Amino acid sequence: MLENLKNKKIVLVPTTPLTISFAKKLDQQDIKVVGFIDKNKEGKNIYKYEDIPNIEFDVILIYNDLFFEPIYKSVLEKADKNLIYRVVQDKNYKLLNYKQIKYQLRKQKIFNFKQTVYNNLQKSLTIFVDSLRLKRKYIVILTKNHIGANTKYIYLYLKRRNYNVVLISANKDAKELDGNYLNFYSLKSYYIMALAHTIIVDEVIYEYFNNLSSKQITIQLWHGVGIKKLNPIKNISYDYFISTSNWTNTTNFQNVFNAREFLNYGYPRNDIFFRDIVDEDLNLCDKKIFELSKDNKIILYMPTYRDLLEDNIPPLDFDIFNKFLKENNIYFIVKLHPFVEDILSKKYSNVIFYPSKKDIYPILKNTDILITDYSSILYDFLLLDKPIISFVYDIEKYFDTRNGFLFDYDEYTPAKQVKTQKELIEEIINLFNGDDKYKTQRIEVRDKFFDYIDGKSCERIENIV
Repeated sequence: MLENLKNKKIVLVPTTPLTISFAKKLDQQDIKVVGFIDKNKEGKNIYKYEDIPNIEFDVILIYNDLFFEPIYKSVLEKADKNLIYRVVQDKNYKLLNYKQIKYQLRKQKIFNFKQTVYNNLQKSLTIFVDSLRLKRKYIVILTKNHIGANTKYIYLYLKRRNYNVVLISANKDAKELDGNYLNFYSLKSYYIMALAHTIIVDEVIYEYFNNLSSKQITIQLWHGVGIKKLNPIKNISYDYFISTSNWTNTTNFQNVFNAREFLNYGYPRNDIFFRDIVDEDLNLCDKKIFELSKDNKIILYMPTYRDLLEDNIPPLDFDIFNKFLKENNIYFIVKLHPFVEDILSKKYSNVIFYPSKKDIYPILKNTDILITDYSSILYDFLLLDKPIISFVYDIEKYFDTRNGFLFDYDEYTPAKQVKTQKELIEEIINLFNGDDKYKTQRIEVRDKFFDYIDGKSCERIENIV
């Protein structure tokens, strides 16, 4: 739908790395962006909401999911409703007009009303349980859409240990874990939350947390260590924040999160690196690809998600690359964003596109070489002490959009950095020939990021539930 913007003057809202990157994309398609609107930021061609009547434009595009409604209302006060569109990233870019936006907001209003009722129920029941000093009996694992990481493995561990554990998730695939699963926004979920003595998450979730009692324990597992900067999240507090080392706590997490204690217990998902994989570990995993990975040479490619859809398409000629892989009896497993998955849908003999929402960790254990870039998966892989390639074809652009890295990239990335397919193939050949130059650096970086290398994260976490 972007072709409809040709020969029009565009204003983008708000001013973020995403909209700045989107402006560059529009410019490449000869679509002129004349400025940005942002209530907090200042700079060249950045305007305030009150400036809108004085800006010469044809269309205002709002590209923001988290704060769309308040942004839309502010823009609507100053601009014609028929000139305002919402940008939605799907398999392409959709532009929603006034009627479509109004319909979305109406649905959201109905949903919000229902959740308010449920919230009040949870709050009332929580107070009731506290006032009567009733014993709470559940451990709740609370997730939204992604459950293939720390929450999955702590859930399975606690279930094996016969705890009364309930999984609340917005992902219906959670049913595969064969346990007590509830839909994230269901009435029963709010009821169970009030009766839980411990709530465990591995992402920032605001739902439910405003209605908890101080007598309920909250544990934030988080979902990765690494060199990417995190914005401070100080409007929610936890009893325990779990990371992988005291060093990561002091240099990073203590500056980002609020918690009563920061504990270096390690990540549940990494425990499988130190034991045999059992059948239940393969729930939420592609079992056919796992079987393939057991007896073949495996390269796993897991790039970081980029804000713009097209930036997630790696600069690889898969036809040529597949020929190289086939000649060398190597399987190349690629885990990409789901939208990109659909674009790169061609079938290859030795290139396998792993389902984006499936758990990759059992396959990670069987991987011979990991290829990644700025992802935290690199640091988990250090526990296996196997070679890594850093495929950073867009490092300058990525660095700019993220305002730099938390740590020096060269020092904390123990891997050969390559930018082209030719360089990538050369390093793959070197590593399979035993030319591994980064083993010492891998161990040095690993020992900073991990205090425990023993596969007992779940055991340590069990002591605080």
